[in-house]
Amino acid sequence: MQSIWMWVALGLVIVAAVLAYWMFVRKPPSRNDRYVAETLLTPAQTNLLQYLQTAFPGQVVLPNVPLNHLVSFRKTADHPRSKEKLDLVRVDFVVCADNGKAAFAFDVEAYLQRQREHGAAQCKSQKPHS
Repeated sequence: MQSIWMWVALGLVIVAAVLAYWMFVRKPPSRNDRYVAETLLTPAQTNLLQYLQTAFPGQVVLPNVPLNHLVSFRKTADHPRSKEKLDLVRVDFVVCADNGKAAFAFDVEAYLQRQREHGAAQCKSQKPHS
């Protein structure tokens, strides 16, 4: 009879330890967390989005879309490396066709970068020769 009470006491100690851990050690989620909205689009991007919505009426225009949501690999020699590179690229805007696939993708930063590089190359070629 004494061994039964010893096991009951041991069980109660274990239950008490688990309850103490659950109540005091485990940190409950805070109900005082507050959130603030982040800027999704700059004013220039907002203007371009509105322009694209006007230019493509009735079609869905999405901003800041990861490229890996638009295309997949048909064939690649190094799938992990190619996927890693693709995961890093985003396009500024996508115009969707009726079937939900991308009809057009706009990467404004890449376009501006090419324009800057092209302008710099033209300036070098137009230098006066002495």
